[in-house]
Amino acid sequence: MLISTYTSQTGLFIKPDDSLLVTTIYLSFTRISFELAGVTKLSSIPAILFFNMTTLSEPIVYYLKSTKLIPNSPKPLLLYKNAFVRDGQVDRTAVFDTFRANQWDVQWVVRYGQYQRSHYHSQTHEVMVVVSGPGRIRWGTADLSDDWKEHTYGKSYEDGGLDVEVNVGDLFVIPAGVAHKSYDPDATSAEFGCLTGAARGIEADNPRIAVAEVPLEGFCMMGAYPRGFSWTWDEGGDSADDFEAVWRIENPAADPVTGQNGGINKYWKNQHQGFKSSM
Repeated sequence: MLISTYTSQTGLFIKPDDSLLVTTIYLSFTRISFELAGVTKLSSIPAILFFNMTTLSEPIVYYLKSTKLIPNSPKPLLLYKNAFVRDGQVDRTAVFDTFRANQWDVQWVVRYGQYQRSHYHSQTHEVMVVVSGPGRIRWGTADLSDDWKEHTYGKSYEDGGLDVEVNVGDLFVIPAGVAHKSYDPDATSAEFGCLTGAARGIEADNPRIAVAEVPLEGFCMMGAYPRGFSWTWDEGGDSADDFEAVWRIENPAADPVTGQNGGINKYWKNQHQGFKSSM
């Protein structure tokens, strides 16, 4: 069964599909000692480090039209609920391993403050998963003021966006061009901060261990980008003369969560054709 809802006021098309049973197997190549015919040998073979059978729902799908200042995308924003959650917490090691296996590289873990400037990435797609919460994210619109209280809690932002309260396990696959601002009204600090360096990679001898052990407090997310892509920080109006260039950013080879099946392979196919700006 497919349930679709279109909201003309915001230009959103929301399409949650049936649940999909996904078998997730995390593999790592390692040297394993085994005994055969009385002889101990070492062989590099795939070893199953983590096996999890879980019911992962099809993503909730949001189509965000362009605004005067923000390109957004003909490709939909995808929201997976309860991704990688075990015993009420996100398994950050499983996230790291799955993203890496699907050629998405984790570059940061961020704790959010009371505000963040609305921004988008014009040269890459992105995936973010909530590892501590709750928090809020506004999608699809530009800030219209330099006053952070006005553009976050007032009315100084474009019409037509989407405000979402998020919690642990909410995972967003974000097309290039889609604006977002993440914030925590209950944070003790106004500004956000990266917990793993300069947000251009995990600054640690062992990034896999580092993302699993970094202390979390308040609203935190873990973010990754397709291998070979580099992110830029773009704000409203930066790409106003060429939204089409943002929309043409190529699709990654695999969905960060489902790999070669489902996800972006299902929802991002041929999405550019016929897409028009709402300006």
